[in-house]
Amino acid sequence: MISRKEEKGSITIFLSFVVLLLISIIAQVLQEAIFQADRIKAASAIDLSLNAVLGEYNKELLENYGLIFLESSDSEGNFQKADVLSRIDYYFYKNIEEQSEMLRMEIGDEALKERRFVTDQEGQGFYEDVIKAYKTRIPAKLAEEAMKMAADYEKAKESRKTLEEKKIDPKELEVPKNIEVDEEAKKKAEDVVNPVEVINLLKTNPLLTILAGDLSISNNAIDLNTTLQKRNLNKGNYNPDSKTGISDKVIFDLYLNQEFKSFVNYIEITDKQDKLLYEKEYIISGKASDVENLTDVVEKIIWIREGINFVYLLSDQTKLAEAEVLATALIGYTGQPPLIFAMKMAILAVWAYGESLIETRILLHGGKVDFLKNAENWKLTLTNLKNIQELLKGTYMGDAQGMSYEDYLIIFIGVTSKTDKCFRSMDIIERNIQFLTGVKTFKMDNCLVDIGVEISVISRGGRMITVKKVMGYW
Repeated sequence: MISRKEEKGSITIFLSFVVLLLISIIAQVLQEAIFQADRIKAASAIDLSLNAVLGEYNKELLENYGLIFLESSDSEGNFQKADVLSRIDYYFYKNIEEQSEMLRMEIGDEALKERRFVTDQEGQGFYEDVIKAYKTRIPAKLAEEAMKMAADYEKAKESRKTLEEKKIDPKELEVPKNIEVDEEAKKKAEDVVNPVEVINLLKTNPLLTILAGDLSISNNAIDLNTTLQKRNLNKGNYNPDSKTGISDKVIFDLYLNQEFKSFVNYIEITDKQDKLLYEKEYIISGKASDVENLTDVVEKIIWIREGINFVYLLSDQTKLAEAEVLATALIGYTGQPPLIFAMKMAILAVWAYGESLIETRILLHGGKVDFLKNAENWKLTLTNLKNIQELLKGTYMGDAQGMSYEDYLIIFIGVTSKTDKCFRSMDIIERNIQFLTGVKTFKMDNCLVDIGVEISVISRGGRMITVKKVMGYW
Protein backbone atom coordinates (compact mmCIF):
# COMPACT_ATOMS: atom_id res chain seq x y z
CA MET A 1 0.00 0.00 0.00
CA ILE A 2 1.43 3.41 -1.16
CA SER A 3 1.64 6.05 1.50
CA ARG A 4 0.44 9.62 0.92
CA LYS A 5 4.05 10.90 1.14
CA GLU A 6 5.17 8.51 -1.60
CA GLU A 7 2.18 9.56 -3.76
CA LYS A 8 3.05 13.26 -3.38
CA GLY A 9 6.67 12.55 -4.29
CA SER A 10 5.77 10.73 -7.53
CA ILE A 11 3.52 13.63 -8.61
CA THR A 12 6.35 16.12 -7.96
CA ILE A 13 8.77 14.08 -10.11
CA PHE A 14 6.18 13.75 -12.89
CA LEU A 15 5.47 17.48 -12.91
CA SER A 16 9.20 18.19 -12.99
CA PHE A 17 9.54 16.05 -16.12
CA VAL A 18 6.55 17.86 -17.72
CA VAL A 19 8.00 21.27 -16.90
CA LEU A 20 11.40 20.28 -18.31
CA LEU A 21 9.72 19.02 -21.47
CA LEU A 22 7.71 22.22 -21.83
CA ILE A 23 10.82 24.33 -21.29
CA SER A 24 12.65 22.29 -23.91
CA ILE A 25 9.79 22.69 -26.39
CA ILE A 26 9.52 26.40 -25.71
CA ALA A 27 13.30 26.78 -26.11
CA GLN A 28 13.21 24.95 -29.45
CA VAL A 29 10.23 27.01 -30.61
CA LEU A 30 12.01 30.21 -29.61
CA GLN A 31 15.19 29.06 -31.30
CA GLU A 32 13.29 28.20 -34.47
CA ALA A 33 11.44 31.52 -34.30
CA ILE A 34 14.75 33.36 -34.00
CA PHE A 35 16.15 31.33 -36.94
CA GLN A 36 13.10 32.06 -39.10
CA ALA A 37 13.23 35.73 -38.14
CA ASP A 38 16.90 35.84 -39.09
CA ARG A 39 16.13 34.04 -42.37
CA ILE A 40 13.45 36.62 -43.19
CA LYS A 41 15.85 39.42 -42.29
CA ALA A 42 18.54 37.88 -44.50
CA ALA A 43 16.09 37.58 -47.39
CA SER A 44 15.02 41.18 -46.83
CA ALA A 45 18.66 42.27 -46.77
CA ILE A 46 19.24 40.49 -50.10
CA ASP A 47 16.21 42.20 -51.64
CA LEU A 48 17.35 45.61 -50.44
CA SER A 49 20.92 44.96 -51.56
CA LEU A 50 19.98 43.83 -55.09
CA ASN A 51 17.59 46.76 -55.41
CA ALA A 52 20.37 49.12 -54.38
CA VAL A 53 22.85 47.60 -56.85
CA LEU A 54 20.34 47.59 -59.72
CA GLY A 55 19.64 51.20 -58.83
CA GLU A 56 23.17 52.03 -60.01
CA TYR A 57 22.05 51.69 -63.64
CA ASN A 58 23.73 53.61 -66.42
CA LYS A 59 22.07 57.03 -66.41
CA GLU A 60 23.06 57.94 -69.99
CA LEU A 61 21.22 54.89 -71.28
CA LEU A 62 18.08 55.94 -69.44
CA GLU A 63 18.27 59.60 -70.44
CA ASN A 64 19.00 58.98 -74.12
CA TYR A 65 17.22 55.70 -74.87
CA GLY A 66 14.81 55.07 -71.99
CA LEU A 67 16.66 51.84 -71.10
CA ILE A 68 17.68 50.62 -67.64
CA PHE A 69 20.74 48.35 -67.48
CA LEU A 70 23.48 47.78 -64.92
CA GLU A 71 26.84 48.37 -66.62
CA SER A 72 30.21 47.39 -65.18
CA SER A 73 33.42 47.82 -67.20
CA ASP A 74 37.06 48.22 -66.25
CA SER A 75 39.53 50.59 -67.86
CA GLU A 76 40.00 48.19 -70.76
CA GLY A 77 36.31 47.59 -71.38
CA ASN A 78 36.13 44.15 -69.74
CA PHE A 79 33.21 43.09 -67.57
CA GLN A 80 33.99 43.41 -63.86
CA LYS A 81 32.23 40.64 -61.97
CA ALA A 82 34.20 41.52 -58.84
CA ASP A 83 32.88 45.07 -58.98
CA VAL A 84 29.27 43.87 -59.03
CA LEU A 85 29.96 41.48 -56.16
CA SER A 86 31.66 44.15 -54.06
CA ARG A 87 28.63 46.41 -54.47
CA ILE A 88 26.28 43.59 -53.44
CA ASP A 89 28.58 42.80 -50.53
CA TYR A 90 28.65 46.41 -49.36
CA TYR A 91 24.87 46.86 -49.38
CA PHE A 92 24.24 43.43 -47.88
CA TYR A 93 26.62 44.11 -44.98
CA LYS A 94 24.97 47.46 -44.27
CA ASN A 95 21.49 45.94 -44.31
CA ILE A 96 22.44 42.94 -42.13
CA GLU A 97 24.23 45.21 -39.67
CA GLU A 98 21.15 47.38 -39.25
CA GLN A 99 18.63 44.55 -38.99
CA SER A 100 20.17 41.96 -36.66
CA GLU A 101 23.19 40.59 -34.84
CA MET A 102 23.71 37.81 -37.34
CA LEU A 103 27.30 36.95 -38.22
CA ARG A 104 27.97 37.90 -41.82
CA MET A 105 30.12 35.62 -43.99
CA GLU A 106 32.37 37.01 -46.71
CA ILE A 107 30.78 36.92 -50.16
CA GLY A 108 32.90 34.86 -52.57
CA ASP A 109 33.19 34.87 -56.37
CA GLU A 110 30.69 32.03 -56.58
CA ALA A 111 27.98 34.11 -54.89
CA LEU A 112 26.87 35.65 -58.22
CA LYS A 113 25.06 32.53 -59.34
CA GLU A 114 22.96 33.96 -62.17
CA ARG A 115 23.53 36.81 -64.57
CA ARG A 116 21.95 37.77 -67.86
CA PHE A 117 23.56 40.28 -70.19
CA VAL A 118 21.48 42.30 -72.62
CA THR A 119 23.26 40.48 -75.45
CA ASP A 120 22.36 36.97 -74.23
CA GLN A 121 19.86 34.87 -76.18
CA GLU A 122 20.46 36.96 -79.30
CA GLY A 123 19.62 40.18 -77.50
CA GLN A 124 16.49 38.91 -75.75
CA GLY A 125 17.16 40.93 -72.59
CA PHE A 126 17.44 44.11 -74.64
CA TYR A 127 14.30 43.21 -76.60
CA GLU A 128 12.25 42.58 -73.44
CA ASP A 129 13.47 45.73 -71.72
CA VAL A 130 12.41 47.86 -74.70
CA ILE A 131 8.95 46.26 -74.82
CA LYS A 132 8.35 46.61 -71.07
CA ALA A 133 9.55 50.21 -71.05
CA TYR A 134 7.52 51.30 -74.07
CA LYS A 135 4.44 49.11 -73.97
CA THR A 136 2.29 51.88 -72.48
CA ARG A 137 3.96 54.72 -74.39
CA ILE A 138 3.19 53.68 -77.97
CA PRO A 139 -0.15 55.14 -79.16
CA ALA A 140 -2.57 52.52 -80.45
CA LYS A 141 -2.96 54.52 -83.66
CA LEU A 142 0.75 54.16 -84.46
CA ALA A 143 0.55 50.41 -83.92
CA GLU A 144 -2.44 50.18 -86.26
CA GLU A 145 -0.61 52.16 -88.93
CA ALA A 146 2.43 49.91 -88.61
CA MET A 147 0.24 46.83 -89.07
CA LYS A 148 -1.33 48.41 -92.16
CA MET A 149 2.08 49.14 -93.64
CA ALA A 150 3.04 45.52 -93.08
CA ALA A 151 -0.06 44.50 -95.05
CA ASP A 152 0.90 46.98 -97.80
CA TYR A 153 4.30 45.34 -98.00
CA GLU A 154 2.65 41.99 -98.66
CA LYS A 155 0.72 43.59 -101.54
CA ALA A 156 3.98 45.05 -102.85
CA LYS A 157 5.57 41.60 -102.85
CA GLU A 158 2.70 40.28 -104.96
CA SER A 159 3.14 43.18 -107.40
CA ARG A 160 6.87 42.47 -107.57
CA LYS A 161 6.12 38.84 -108.27
CA THR A 162 4.00 39.92 -111.26
CA LEU A 163 6.88 42.04 -112.54
CA GLU A 164 9.35 39.17 -112.22
CA GLU A 165 7.00 36.79 -114.02
CA LYS A 166 6.57 39.16 -116.97
CA LYS A 167 10.14 40.41 -117.01
CA ILE A 168 11.74 40.16 -120.44
CA ASP A 169 15.10 38.53 -120.95
CA PRO A 170 17.29 40.79 -123.14
CA LYS A 171 17.74 37.84 -125.51
CA GLU A 172 14.03 38.00 -126.29
CA LEU A 173 14.58 41.44 -127.84
CA GLU A 174 17.28 40.24 -130.23
CA VAL A 175 16.21 40.29 -133.87
CA PRO A 176 16.87 36.96 -135.64
CA LYS A 177 19.34 37.35 -138.50
CA ASN A 178 17.53 35.09 -140.94
CA ILE A 179 14.23 36.98 -141.18
CA GLU A 180 13.19 39.49 -143.82
CA VAL A 181 12.64 43.01 -142.50
CA ASP A 182 11.13 46.21 -143.82
CA GLU A 183 14.29 48.21 -144.50
CA GLU A 184 12.52 51.56 -144.73
CA ALA A 185 10.78 50.98 -141.38
CA LYS A 186 14.09 49.80 -139.90
CA LYS A 187 15.78 53.02 -140.96
CA LYS A 188 13.02 55.07 -139.33
CA ALA A 189 13.35 52.99 -136.16
CA GLU A 190 16.97 54.07 -135.85
CA ASP A 191 15.78 57.63 -135.17
CA VAL A 192 13.46 56.51 -132.36
CA VAL A 193 14.98 56.68 -128.86
CA ASN A 194 14.75 53.31 -127.13
CA PRO A 195 13.85 53.90 -123.45
CA VAL A 196 15.14 50.44 -122.56
CA GLU A 197 18.64 51.48 -123.63
CA VAL A 198 18.27 54.83 -121.84
CA ILE A 199 17.44 53.13 -118.52
CA ASN A 200 20.15 50.48 -118.94
CA LEU A 201 22.70 53.26 -119.43
CA LEU A 202 21.30 55.14 -116.43
CA LYS A 203 21.70 52.06 -114.23
CA THR A 204 25.48 52.18 -114.73
CA ASN A 205 25.58 55.29 -112.48
CA PRO A 206 25.50 55.13 -108.65
CA LEU A 207 21.93 55.43 -107.41
CA LEU A 208 22.68 58.15 -104.88
CA THR A 209 24.37 60.23 -107.56
CA ILE A 210 21.19 60.01 -109.62
CA LEU A 211 18.67 60.62 -106.84
CA ALA A 212 20.24 62.75 -104.12
CA GLY A 213 20.82 65.83 -106.24
CA ASP A 214 22.09 68.66 -104.06
CA LEU A 215 21.51 66.73 -100.83
CA SER A 216 24.56 66.15 -98.65
CA ILE A 217 25.56 62.50 -98.19
CA SER A 218 27.49 61.32 -95.13
CA ASN A 219 30.81 59.54 -95.66
CA ASN A 220 30.90 58.13 -92.13
CA ALA A 221 31.83 54.49 -91.69
CA ILE A 222 32.59 51.96 -88.95
CA ASP A 223 34.70 48.84 -88.66
CA LEU A 224 32.21 45.96 -88.73
CA ASN A 225 34.71 43.71 -86.95
CA THR A 226 34.10 45.75 -83.79
CA THR A 227 30.32 45.26 -83.86
CA LEU A 228 28.49 42.96 -81.46
CA GLN A 229 27.79 40.28 -84.04
CA LYS A 230 31.46 40.05 -84.98
CA ARG A 231 33.23 40.04 -81.62
CA ASN A 232 33.30 37.63 -78.70
CA LEU A 233 30.62 38.63 -76.19
CA ASN A 234 30.19 38.07 -72.47
CA LYS A 235 27.89 35.14 -71.81
CA GLY A 236 25.48 34.89 -68.91
CA ASN A 237 23.94 31.75 -67.42
CA TYR A 238 20.39 32.83 -66.68
CA ASN A 239 17.91 32.24 -69.48
CA PRO A 240 14.33 32.62 -68.31
CA ASP A 241 11.51 31.49 -70.53
CA SER A 242 10.27 34.38 -72.62
CA LYS A 243 7.13 34.64 -74.70
CA THR A 244 6.61 37.52 -77.09
CA GLY A 245 3.86 38.07 -79.63
CA ILE A 246 3.05 40.10 -82.71
CA SER A 247 2.06 43.16 -80.69
CA ASP A 248 5.44 43.08 -78.91
CA LYS A 249 7.22 43.03 -82.27
CA VAL A 250 5.28 46.10 -83.41
CA ILE A 251 6.16 47.94 -80.17
CA PHE A 252 9.85 47.10 -80.62
CA ASP A 253 9.83 48.25 -84.27
CA LEU A 254 8.10 51.52 -83.36
CA TYR A 255 10.65 52.08 -80.59
CA LEU A 256 13.47 51.74 -83.12
CA ASN A 257 11.69 54.11 -85.47
CA GLN A 258 11.18 56.63 -82.66
CA GLU A 259 14.60 56.55 -81.01
CA PHE A 260 16.98 56.35 -83.97
CA LYS A 261 17.85 58.79 -86.74
CA SER A 262 17.69 58.37 -90.51
CA PHE A 263 18.82 60.12 -93.68
CA VAL A 264 15.94 62.61 -93.49
CA ASN A 265 16.38 63.61 -89.83
CA TYR A 266 19.94 62.83 -88.75
CA ILE A 267 22.06 65.21 -86.66
CA GLU A 268 25.17 66.42 -88.45
CA ILE A 269 28.49 66.09 -86.61
CA THR A 270 31.92 67.19 -87.78
CA ASP A 271 33.83 64.56 -85.83
CA LYS A 272 33.13 61.09 -87.21
CA GLN A 273 33.98 59.33 -83.93
CA ASP A 274 33.63 55.95 -85.66
CA LYS A 275 29.85 56.30 -85.73
CA LEU A 276 27.13 56.23 -88.34
CA LEU A 277 24.62 59.03 -88.91
CA TYR A 278 21.97 57.02 -90.77
CA GLU A 279 21.06 54.78 -87.86
CA LYS A 280 17.81 53.21 -89.08
CA GLU A 281 19.42 52.42 -92.41
CA TYR A 282 22.19 50.56 -90.53
CA ILE A 283 19.62 48.62 -88.48
CA ILE A 284 17.99 47.56 -91.76
CA SER A 285 21.09 46.88 -93.87
CA GLY A 286 24.00 46.34 -91.46
CA LYS A 287 26.69 47.66 -93.79
CA ALA A 288 29.86 49.51 -92.82
CA SER A 289 29.14 52.98 -94.24
CA ASP A 290 26.29 55.46 -94.40
CA VAL A 291 26.57 55.46 -98.20
CA GLU A 292 26.20 51.66 -98.40
CA ASN A 293 23.28 51.56 -95.98
CA LEU A 294 21.42 54.40 -97.68
CA THR A 295 22.01 52.85 -101.11
CA ASP A 296 20.64 49.52 -99.90
CA VAL A 297 17.50 51.16 -98.49
CA VAL A 298 16.97 53.15 -101.69
CA GLU A 299 17.23 49.93 -103.69
CA LYS A 300 14.61 48.37 -101.42
CA ILE A 301 12.24 51.30 -101.96
CA ILE A 302 12.69 51.06 -105.73
CA TRP A 303 12.10 47.30 -105.49
CA ILE A 304 8.70 47.99 -103.90
CA ARG A 305 7.73 50.92 -106.10
CA GLU A 306 8.79 49.30 -109.37
CA GLY A 307 6.46 46.34 -108.89
CA ILE A 308 3.49 48.50 -107.87
CA ASN A 309 4.06 50.84 -110.83
CA PHE A 310 4.35 47.96 -113.29
CA VAL A 311 1.08 46.38 -112.13
CA TYR A 312 -0.66 49.73 -112.53
CA LEU A 313 0.66 50.14 -116.08
CA LEU A 314 -0.79 46.74 -116.96
CA SER A 315 -4.21 48.02 -115.87
CA ASP A 316 -4.09 51.36 -117.70
CA GLN A 317 -5.33 50.83 -121.27
CA THR A 318 -4.13 54.24 -122.44
CA LYS A 319 -0.58 53.66 -121.26
CA LEU A 320 -0.59 50.11 -122.65
CA ALA A 321 -1.52 51.55 -126.04
CA GLU A 322 1.29 54.14 -125.80
CA ALA A 323 3.79 51.39 -125.03
CA GLU A 324 2.57 49.29 -127.95
CA VAL A 325 2.88 52.23 -130.40
CA LEU A 326 6.46 52.85 -129.25
CA ALA A 327 7.30 49.14 -129.39
CA THR A 328 5.98 48.96 -132.96
CA ALA A 329 8.02 52.01 -133.94
CA LEU A 330 11.16 50.44 -132.50
CA ILE A 331 10.88 46.86 -133.72
CA GLY A 332 7.80 46.63 -135.92
CA TYR A 333 10.03 46.43 -139.00
CA THR A 334 10.62 42.78 -138.14
CA GLY A 335 6.98 41.87 -138.65
CA GLN A 336 7.31 39.57 -135.63
CA PRO A 337 4.40 39.97 -133.12
CA PRO A 338 6.30 38.13 -130.33
CA LEU A 339 9.20 40.59 -130.68
CA ILE A 340 6.85 43.58 -130.62
CA PHE A 341 5.11 42.18 -127.51
CA ALA A 342 8.45 41.56 -125.80
CA MET A 343 9.53 45.14 -126.54
CA LYS A 344 6.20 46.41 -125.20
CA MET A 345 6.74 44.55 -121.89
CA ALA A 346 10.32 45.82 -121.68
CA ILE A 347 9.11 49.40 -122.22
CA LEU A 348 6.50 49.01 -119.47
CA ALA A 349 9.17 47.66 -117.13
CA VAL A 350 11.59 50.57 -117.66
CA TRP A 351 8.70 53.04 -117.49
CA ALA A 352 7.77 51.62 -114.10
CA TYR A 353 11.43 51.84 -113.04
CA GLY A 354 11.67 55.47 -114.17
CA GLU A 355 8.54 56.36 -112.19
CA SER A 356 10.01 54.64 -109.13
CA LEU A 357 13.18 56.74 -109.44
CA ILE A 358 11.15 59.96 -109.39
CA GLU A 359 9.12 58.70 -106.43
CA THR A 360 12.25 57.75 -104.50
CA ARG A 361 13.77 61.18 -105.18
CA ILE A 362 10.62 62.75 -103.72
CA LEU A 363 10.90 60.54 -100.63
CA LEU A 364 14.56 61.41 -100.08
CA HIS A 365 13.68 65.11 -100.25
CA GLY A 366 11.07 64.71 -97.50
CA GLY A 367 7.92 64.33 -99.62
CA LYS A 368 5.19 61.69 -99.66
CA VAL A 369 4.12 59.27 -102.38
CA ASP A 370 0.77 57.50 -102.68
CA PHE A 371 1.27 53.78 -102.18
CA LEU A 372 -1.05 52.79 -105.04
CA LYS A 373 -1.02 54.44 -108.45
CA ASN A 374 -3.74 55.95 -110.63
CA ALA A 375 -3.97 58.27 -113.61
CA GLU A 376 -3.94 61.36 -111.37
CA ASN A 377 -0.82 60.58 -109.34
CA TRP A 378 1.28 59.09 -112.18
CA LYS A 379 4.18 61.44 -112.83
CA LEU A 380 6.38 60.27 -115.73
CA THR A 381 5.09 60.34 -119.31
CA LEU A 382 6.42 57.86 -121.81
CA THR A 383 7.58 60.74 -124.01
CA ASN A 384 9.69 62.12 -121.15
CA LEU A 385 11.17 58.74 -120.25
CA LYS A 386 14.04 59.29 -122.69
CA ASN A 387 14.97 62.44 -120.72
CA ILE A 388 14.83 60.73 -117.31
CA GLN A 389 18.39 61.70 -116.35
CA GLU A 390 17.65 65.38 -116.79
CA LEU A 391 14.22 65.08 -115.21
CA LEU A 392 15.75 63.65 -112.04
CA LYS A 393 17.70 66.87 -111.57
CA GLY A 394 14.46 68.81 -111.25
CA THR A 395 12.13 69.38 -108.32
CA TYR A 396 8.98 67.29 -107.89
CA MET A 397 6.04 67.88 -105.63
CA GLY A 398 5.04 64.88 -103.61
CA ASP A 399 1.49 63.69 -103.08
CA ALA A 400 -0.70 65.31 -100.42
CA GLN A 401 -1.26 61.92 -98.79
CA GLY A 402 0.72 58.75 -98.92
CA MET A 403 3.84 57.28 -97.37
CA SER A 404 7.03 59.10 -96.42
CA TYR A 405 10.61 57.86 -96.46
CA GLU A 406 10.29 57.16 -92.73
CA ASP A 407 7.19 55.02 -93.35
CA TYR A 408 9.18 52.83 -95.70
CA LEU A 409 11.84 52.47 -93.04
CA ILE A 410 9.19 51.11 -90.65
CA ILE A 411 8.33 48.48 -93.27
CA PHE A 412 11.97 47.49 -93.74
CA ILE A 413 12.63 47.40 -89.99
CA GLY A 414 9.59 45.14 -89.66
CA VAL A 415 10.97 42.57 -92.11
CA THR A 416 14.51 42.65 -90.68
CA SER A 417 15.29 39.69 -88.44
CA LYS A 418 14.85 40.19 -84.71
CA THR A 419 18.48 39.25 -83.99
CA ASP A 420 19.84 41.75 -86.51
CA LYS A 421 17.58 44.50 -85.19
CA CYS A 422 18.63 43.89 -81.59
CA PHE A 423 22.37 43.72 -82.20
CA ARG A 424 22.56 46.53 -84.76
CA SER A 425 20.54 48.91 -82.59
CA MET A 426 22.80 48.04 -79.65
CA ASP A 427 25.82 48.78 -81.89
CA ILE A 428 24.47 52.27 -82.42
CA ILE A 429 23.65 52.78 -78.74
CA GLU A 430 27.12 51.62 -77.72
CA ARG A 431 28.89 54.07 -80.04
CA ASN A 432 26.57 56.94 -79.20
CA ILE A 433 27.03 56.50 -75.43
CA GLN A 434 30.80 56.38 -75.97
CA PHE A 435 30.53 59.58 -78.01
CA LEU A 436 28.28 61.36 -75.49
CA THR A 437 30.27 60.39 -72.38
CA GLY A 438 33.76 60.16 -73.83
CA VAL A 439 34.05 56.73 -72.17
CA LYS A 440 35.40 54.50 -74.93
CA THR A 441 35.29 51.41 -72.72
CA PHE A 442 31.47 51.38 -72.51
CA LYS A 443 30.19 48.13 -74.03
CA MET A 444 26.67 46.82 -74.34
CA ASP A 445 27.74 43.25 -73.56
CA ASN A 446 28.92 44.50 -70.15
CA CYS A 447 25.34 45.51 -69.33
CA LEU A 448 23.28 43.28 -67.05
CA VAL A 449 19.51 43.00 -67.08
CA ASP A 450 19.16 40.26 -64.39
CA ILE A 451 21.37 39.18 -61.49
CA GLY A 452 20.96 36.31 -59.03
CA VAL A 453 22.92 35.65 -55.85
CA GLU A 454 23.32 32.98 -53.20
CA ILE A 455 24.59 34.33 -49.88
CA SER A 456 25.12 32.58 -46.53
CA VAL A 457 25.13 34.07 -43.01
CA ILE A 458 25.23 32.60 -39.51
CA SER A 459 22.14 33.23 -37.41
CA ARG A 460 22.18 34.25 -33.76
CA GLY A 461 21.66 30.62 -32.87
CA GLY A 462 24.77 29.55 -34.77
CA ARG A 463 22.91 27.96 -37.67
CA MET A 464 23.79 28.64 -41.32
CA ILE A 465 21.23 30.54 -43.40
CA THR A 466 21.55 30.42 -47.20
CA VAL A 467 19.42 32.80 -49.25
CA LYS A 468 18.97 32.71 -53.04
CA LYS A 469 17.45 35.55 -55.07
CA VAL A 470 17.20 36.55 -58.74
CA MET A 471 16.19 40.09 -59.54
CA GLY A 472 16.01 42.20 -62.67
CA TYR A 473 14.49 45.39 -64.02
CA TRP A 474 10.76 45.75 -64.58
